[in-house]
Amino acid sequence: MAGLASTLKSPRALFAGAALFYLLSVWLISQQYHVTLLDKVRGGASSIKTLSETGVKPSDARNGTLGFAKVFVINMKERTDKLDAVTLAASLTGFHVDAIEGVVGAEISNRTLPASVPPKEKWFEQRFDNIAGCWRSHLNFARWIVSNNVGSALVMEDDADWSVYLKDQLEHVATGSRYISDPTSKTTDLLSPYGNDWDMLWLGHCGSSFRPEGGPRYVIENDPTVPPPEHRIIDNGPRYAEGGYDNHTRIIYMANGGLCTQAYALSQRGARKVLQWYINRQDFEPIDLGLHTFCQDQIMGFKCVAAAPALWGSHRAAGPMNRDSDIQRWNPNEPISVREKGETYNIVHSMRMNGENILVNGLEGVTTQWDMPQLEGPVRTRYE
Repeated sequence: MAGLASTLKSPRALFAGAALFYLLSVWLISQQYHVTLLDKVRGGASSIKTLSETGVKPSDARNGTLGFAKVFVINMKERTDKLDAVTLAASLTGFHVDAIEGVVGAEISNRTLPASVPPKEKWFEQRFDNIAGCWRSHLNFARWIVSNNVGSALVMEDDADWSVYLKDQLEHVATGSRYISDPTSKTTDLLSPYGNDWDMLWLGHCGSSFRPEGGPRYVIENDPTVPPPEHRIIDNGPRYAEGGYDNHTRIIYMANGGLCTQAYALSQRGARKVLQWYINRQDFEPIDLGLHTFCQDQIMGFKCVAAAPALWGSHRAAGPMNRDSDIQRWNPNEPISVREKGETYNIVHSMRMNGENILVNGLEGVTTQWDMPQLEGPVRTRYE
């Protein structure tokens, strides 16, 4: 006993004991249910349901690349203003973005375009250059995924905006995507928080719809981040009356196409299919219309999972409105309108519009774009 007492009194033993106690305490705390940022909006615990308790979890969508190998933003090199803004917004949200340099459409050779396209300088006049440059930039994104053999990556436009509570939203999306893309699977050997069996996640769009044959849905109810109908673009998704959903509900579902590319992700499998299709394609469509066709016609078995209302929108900054789009052409002979206040459709707690508030006051300073009702109780989720 004397020997044991002597040992316990030694500095090395005391240090080892303290370290063991600390590690055990951290582990116990990590196992407890944590209240998310989204819960702080309403006061209460959200019920995030998971299909698997082992391997990669939906909560891994909260990491520094949102559960993907990388997050990219397409940016024209002269638009340093847009790159500054999106980089800061991502940093304040807790993820990293890498820039893909946008392609200048005028520099694309006619020989690289689909065979049926007339000489680009004669089609849509100058505007076609910008559309073609956008198209090629997105194909470069798909090619990067294939070339680097990564599981998946997400790309967004450089005027994209999202919720301050994006990571809470994505944890729900990950749970829903696993169920939507493969509802009968029992596997726990997952490579992505979003599941293994999807080609595209269309998370930032300006219109989408359910597939006509129906299919499984993951329903997120009583969600304070869902925008009121009057602040959604083109209803931004399925008409809620079709499924009996109220105006505080977000749905994850298999999409029958979509429009706009504020943000989407491709898996390795999906990127390969996109490249294969465009390699052999004879006619040209803007990139979002091409992806719409891919999803609608399920080309090569393409699985396209979407969220409505969308999680990403396009931010329109205060100031001259000709700064908005790098595709749209402005008539130099017409006066330029000025926007007095910035705005983003679809996003209640806009990250772009809360940047200064967060830097000065933290999350306590977060404001909504519009007056929102106070919802009672936690976020609820269910499978359909």
